[in-house]
Amino acid sequence: MFAINGGLSHCLRRRFGAVFNDRSSLTSAAMERSKGMSLNLVITREPRPYHVIHSLVNSYESPIHELHWICDEDHDPHGTISHLHLNFRAPQMEFLTLRDRSTSNFESFGPVLFQGHTPQLQYLSLSYSQWFPSNEFPSLTHLSLSKIRGSDPNIILRATLSLLSRTPNLRDLVLGDIVYHDFNETRIIPLMFLTRITFESMKHESISVLLRYLDISPDIAMQVFTSHATNPSDLASLSNHFCGRLTTLQFASVDSKTQSKASVSTGMRNMINDCSFVVSAAGSSSALRYNVRGGMVDGLMVWYDRLFNDLPKHDIRELWIRTPWIGGPGWVLPGGASRMKSWSGLETLVVFDCSLHTLLVFLSSVRGICVNLSTLRLIWTSSCTSLDLSVGQNILTEFELRGRGCRAVALVVEAHVGECDAVRHAPEEVEAVFEAIEYRFFEEVPTMAFPDVCNTGWSLKFPAW
Repeated sequence: MFAINGGLSHCLRRRFGAVFNDRSSLTSAAMERSKGMSLNLVITREPRPYHVIHSLVNSYESPIHELHWICDEDHDPHGTISHLHLNFRAPQMEFLTLRDRSTSNFESFGPVLFQGHTPQLQYLSLSYSQWFPSNEFPSLTHLSLSKIRGSDPNIILRATLSLLSRTPNLRDLVLGDIVYHDFNETRIIPLMFLTRITFESMKHESISVLLRYLDISPDIAMQVFTSHATNPSDLASLSNHFCGRLTTLQFASVDSKTQSKASVSTGMRNMINDCSFVVSAAGSSSALRYNVRGGMVDGLMVWYDRLFNDLPKHDIRELWIRTPWIGGPGWVLPGGASRMKSWSGLETLVVFDCSLHTLLVFLSSVRGICVNLSTLRLIWTSSCTSLDLSVGQNILTEFELRGRGCRAVALVVEAHVGECDAVRHAPEEVEAVFEAIEYRFFEEVPTMAFPDVCNTGWSLKFPAW
């Protein structure tokens, strides 16, 4: 890889064992020695108009495999990425990044780059752009658009739709921090090969506007990175794009760097200022995930109550709750029975790091509603007091009474193989209230199953599902 303006000397020292004092001769020598090689170019600042790199790039365009042109200096009169510097054929280019913070607001459609010849281009990332290229991109499979600023969101929407109409084989679309306003557009852009779409720091209105103009396959993965400032009802409404297709739901906490042992022991009421959750829903061929960040724990109880209430639940057959430091499913599902009225189809409940006593207290309040619940999975990820399967007799009696007329429930207890000796079998009185009790031991913590579509995407940028 060659880095122009700053990093090139280091690359040469490792690759060629030679360093030149003059930047022009340095670049010339590097390019000369690279003949026949596949080049990855990183330009971190726009070279001056007469810099030798311009002529060299045009002379050696064919070996370029990756080009990352990044101008991060605000209002640099020499920093703007000019399309005139990208007026060469790029037959081997697969990756292109253009980030130009020195530009003004987005204006309109842009020029055709690389003389329209990028037959191998698969990955395109545009940030802070003043325009979108007018190329046809039949080979493009991954597109990222972020931080597109402009005084007229209608123009940005038109340009986005125009660009998408020229990417017929697009499989992965990432959109971040862009505002779209609706307008009287009648055309719908077919993206039938799109398998994953990601929204980062975008308002619900902008997401809905864009989706209104896209014809996408129902077999798609959608993920939304947002904050608790988002209205939970608006967030939940995005699930309407997956009507009847989502059968598994998961609430999971996200590891926080600010979390401490003291905060865990006190229920995280005062120690944590920032809290993150992932709410995922999946079917056999599609999935939806919300990555929600920010907010105080106490305030989140109300926020998640609203989100939980607005999510479609009629089709959910399996529910996972992985919030070990909260203290049971009652925190994620506040209100108990009042929040479970639409869960008549629920068959499997999976709960992490919760005592059986706490879990049965919660289930007693909802068992008469979740009449089809037949499997209860209790997963312990670490050694703690929750490994104890003893339950008070009054709780067992209440659980049995509430279960009259419901399906029998089988309990599956799961723990790490290293905890085999720590897991005590349930007492006889506990065994009596379940149809069966099974003990499993794992080396890797069980995870919620997702369709293959969730395994595609910009794996270096976004975490696995």
